Amino acid sequence: MKIYLYLTFLALIVLTSSCATLLNAPTTTVEIQSFEAEHIIYQRDTLALQGGRIRLKVRRGPSPLQLFILEDSLSTEARIPAKNSLAYGLNLLYTVGFGLWWERNSLKRYAYPKKIFLERKEEELIWRRFNPIGKKGDAYLQVSLPYLNHFYFQPDGEPDAKSNAGFLGFSVGMDYYFQDQQFCQLTLGAAMDFPLPFPAPIDFVGENESLTTVYAQLSHQFHLNRWKFGYGLSVAQDTWRLTTGLDIGTPPSTRDPVTKSEWMLGAVLPIHYQINGSFHLGLQYRPSLLRIENDFNWSYEHMTSLELAWKFQL
Repeated sequence: MKIYLYLTFLALIVLTSSCATLLNAPTTTVEIQSFEAEHIIYQRDTLALQGGRIRLKVRRGPSPLQLFILEDSLSTEARIPAKNSLAYGLNLLYTVGFGLWWERNSLKRYAYPKKIFLERKEEELIWRRFNPIGKKGDAYLQVSLPYLNHFYFQPDGEPDAKSNAGFLGFSVGMDYYFQDQQFCQLTLGAAMDFPLPFPAPIDFVGENESLTTVYAQLSHQFHLNRWKFGYGLSVAQDTWRLTTGLDIGTPPSTRDPVTKSEWMLGAVLPIHYQINGSFHLGLQYRPSLLRIENDFNWSYEHMTSLELAWKFQL
């Protein structure tokens, strides 16, 4: 009987609690960026931008965030609409939706974009959730997951080329804007052809071939609105492995396990599309053309990856 009372009490706590009330403070922080503005007015306070940026602590609520942008003697109004916060949406999971009703009139349910970029187009002031061109001197850390990968390798001494597609990888890179709309990116990463779209233990049966790569690349890229694209050089160690898995009535292996790796020099052609302030979808094509280990000789290999990427300003 006590266990039922305990579960009932616990259920009442969950259903009458609410995520936004628990997780959100009455205020939130918004970063304003602008190339043109020198000052902004927020709630009668005139505030100066430093390096084209300023961070504001604003109160949550359903009303648009009202800002006045000062450029010389010109004042222009910008109104940023409020939206439901992530914490409010979590009520669908945490309180099975009851919290949505419970917090329907709460000011804490609302949020504003974390970053707002203001840009003047003639007489109109446009706001975005991202910097549309990138500014000279800016630096970003990029963390990427080469999620879906396709490989084409030609291991030395093998009669046939090896081709396969699979999942998973990791890379980290640094972007530096040496001028507006152009940046250099240095990236270190690794990718594989894992058969599942998530990490999990797998017992392979019989002979199994796998393709992996470890790479470094330096690229020159252009930034235009949501797009980032360019070209560069890459060096990679491409590896093909033949291993033997479980023997469950499978034909006997025709050869011993073997691993063949080679260092390759080639190009890289990256392209990314910005979804929001930090998240990007990317496609990367990396053709390798020259073997640089032992005897130098020409040989075509490639990796093509669909990437999930996040960029964080430093």
